[in-house]
Amino acid sequence: MKRLTALSAFAALSLLPGVATAQTAELTWQDGVLGSTVQYNLSGPLGHIFALVPSLTAGPTPLAIFDPLDPRSLDIGLDLFSFATFGALLPTATVTLPLPIIPGFSGTELHAQFITIDPAGGPTLVDQLSNPAVFIMGQSGDMLGTRSDVQTARQGHSATVLDDGRVLIVGGDEPDGAGNLNTTNDFELYDPQTQTFVAGGPLTQARSTQTATKLLDGRVLIVGGYPVNGPSTASATAELFDPITNTTTLAAAPSMGRTLHTATLLNDGRVLVVGGGAKFDLNDVFGSLATVVKTTQLYNPATNSWAAGPNLPSPLFAHQATLLGDGKVLISSGVEVASLFGIPIPGISSKCHRFNPATNSFVSTASMPQGRAYHGQIALPSGGAMAVGGATGDFTALAFSTHTDVFTYNHLANAWTTAGQLAVGRAYPNLVDVGGSIKVLAGLKTVDITTGSGTPATEVESSTYTGLTWTTAATQTLPREVARAVTIDNGKRVLIVGVGDNGLPAVDKTAEVFVP
Repeated sequence: MKRLTALSAFAALSLLPGVATAQTAELTWQDGVLGSTVQYNLSGPLGHIFALVPSLTAGPTPLAIFDPLDPRSLDIGLDLFSFATFGALLPTATVTLPLPIIPGFSGTELHAQFITIDPAGGPTLVDQLSNPAVFIMGQSGDMLGTRSDVQTARQGHSATVLDDGRVLIVGGDEPDGAGNLNTTNDFELYDPQTQTFVAGGPLTQARSTQTATKLLDGRVLIVGGYPVNGPSTASATAELFDPITNTTTLAAAPSMGRTLHTATLLNDGRVLVVGGGAKFDLNDVFGSLATVVKTTQLYNPATNSWAAGPNLPSPLFAHQATLLGDGKVLISSGVEVASLFGIPIPGISSKCHRFNPATNSFVSTASMPQGRAYHGQIALPSGGAMAVGGATGDFTALAFSTHTDVFTYNHLANAWTTAGQLAVGRAYPNLVDVGGSIKVLAGLKTVDITTGSGTPATEVESSTYTGLTWTTAATQTLPREVARAVTIDNGKRVLIVGVGDNGLPAVDKTAEVFVP
């Protein structure tokens, strides 16, 4: 498309013949990393002429400066009008603009908007105005803010990427600034197109440390968490979030309440829920351990029903579960709970299991080279998995330490391989695949796994899929004790949500975006 610098040329385009429709002008963007390009996707009335204008300001700019009869205003400035792009909607169009690496642009908002002209004419020169598109520019390695704070400060929440690119943030505990936590009964949504958080509706009940699993039809299954009648009882309920209505409704109830469990989507659309406990009470650690189970359950969204799965050899929590390339589920390590004269005896395990959906059974699986709990785990493109970090220790002495070890699992050979070392050991790490590399974010450098507290890690570490060499790719702007990180924008960015330590009396409600 030819790029013009004079409005007279733009006006001349309006004389071209075309076919008008009532379709609304809409603008979206993608990519947008400095040193690359930003792609704008336009849709609107078929045959209309468009002018897409970028800007570093939010306007407003009265259209009366072009057409005295038009009382409307653009939502952008005209400082970059020389980079305006003109063309015709068929009824869509794509405009790609280069974004040079200019350090001063990092953290700066880039706005854009387009207008349409109806070749058949109308009461004003401009027919339709699109929505403004805006994002914060950054280059690889940048840690940026979002354009709005979260609606509610949270820890113990879940973060799930929806099919439309939004992120569903569910539940968690809200700190009040005096060290008290209140479990929330709401959710909010992060929109990558606007880089802002929007309040959602209520959950069916307050819950924290629940699982949230996106189903094949785009809905999200939310299972367990606490509280129900008090701060320590796990919820024997499940609910479904519908991204079309942006509401949650009760699903069929599982057999028991669970927290510190896992939930994994199977290839056939069912969800495997494994282990966990019915109670989470920091004032009654051994009483909570007594509620940990070895049972599994399977949720079928087609029938909204639960079925019993096979039992694990021992009660288990703080493990990880990952869908492998062959359709089996790898369940690794965690805290196994034995019983001696009715007294629960916890221990860090290296045992692993694989669930076979075809036979509804567990198959023999190699143990991890070292036991760990609260580690991170992620599927690899090879069909295997990578396990990172975690914690180990002595429940009797209440002494715990974090791991730096990284292991990869080959599902074809049923074997673990030592893959490398993180620079910073951490429990509760977030692992994300940004296409070509794995990033490790947040987590706790020091940890007491009876309370889930410790010193947050701020370093973002990066490796290829082999995990052999790890480098520090960035540093978070704030330590975030129980943060959740997910990839957004097709892997171009990573969203980090969780209460930060800002050193102020006011509770932190910021979020961060990492550019890989």
